[in-house]
Amino acid sequence: MRKVERSRTNPLSKKNLFKYDWPKVFTRLHGIQDKMIQHFQKLRENKQYRWEQHLTLVQGEKNIIDLMKKNHPIKSLIVTAPNKPKTKYEIQPPALDYLENPHRIAADNYYLMNIDMVRKILGSGAKPERHELVAEVHFPPIASPPKEQMTRFLILEKVNDPYDLGMLIRSAKALGWNGLYLTNKTGDVYNSFAQTASKSHSLTWPYIYGSSEELRKFLHDNGLNLLIAEPPKQNLQTISQVVCKSDNRIFTSTEKLEQHDDMIKTPLLFWKSGTSDLSELKLPSRVALLLSRELKSGRRDNESAISIDNEMRVGINAPFIDVPSAGSIIMWELNRITANSKKV
Repeated sequence: MRKVERSRTNPLSKKNLFKYDWPKVFTRLHGIQDKMIQHFQKLRENKQYRWEQHLTLVQGEKNIIDLMKKNHPIKSLIVTAPNKPKTKYEIQPPALDYLENPHRIAADNYYLMNIDMVRKILGSGAKPERHELVAEVHFPPIASPPKEQMTRFLILEKVNDPYDLGMLIRSAKALGWNGLYLTNKTGDVYNSFAQTASKSHSLTWPYIYGSSEELRKFLHDNGLNLLIAEPPKQNLQTISQVVCKSDNRIFTSTEKLEQHDDMIKTPLLFWKSGTSDLSELKLPSRVALLLSRELKSGRRDNESAISIDNEMRVGINAPFIDVPSAGSIIMWELNRITANSKKV
């Protein structure tokens, strides 16, 4: 009886390799010698180049769709997919969704990259997924709130760390603050780490870049009172304060005052620069809170720092606290005090 020979054909041999039918709208970018990959990488790495081009990279389907819903045009959509998938299962959503229907996100250009090239343009800290979406977008237009709605504004001085910047933006937006003023020596809201730390709010939250002189005009034009965050000096560290609900006056706390229904106890400390007199302090209803990189150390370079005589200072008794934590605590507490106040 004749034996039946088994087929020795390898299902993964060249003759039987799976071939994906890539949509013609996509251009495959292969390696670091490609000029577009070099361009994307430079957008991430070089602040000056970003601002010259007015372009940035946005990672993740949700963030891209959020911009699209705000009618912000997408210049380029990058879909992560292997160069030569061996089976159709190697391409998964969300990449698969946009390969099957590219125009779900309208873009001027569509590109394909493998995961190694996507990691190259985004950097190792981004940790992109194997089926990641990335968009190249023009800087979104930023609309500042009208003067009557501008009651809580955050000012950052020399906060260059993108993580700190992103966390402060994330906290300020969550706490309902109106926007951000960055001095000339402060970080970049379009930095990829700032985007990640802020959950991409840094892309669309109102911001202004300006000098110290321009800041003074900005405060005056918008009726905002500067409140500078600093570590309390040693002679203030044993004092606690209360705020009067009816008129926002601030008093040194006593047992009798703390029991009064019209008083709000606060862990914050308020004082004026150059004086130890804590009388006649009053919390302004329209506040611009200034946070500095040097808040943690308590040192501020008076030559370049924003400093206005007799402006109110605010601090917390928490040594070695980082700037994002200090800023979040102060913003939250200012919200609490004014929310309980009868006169805001």
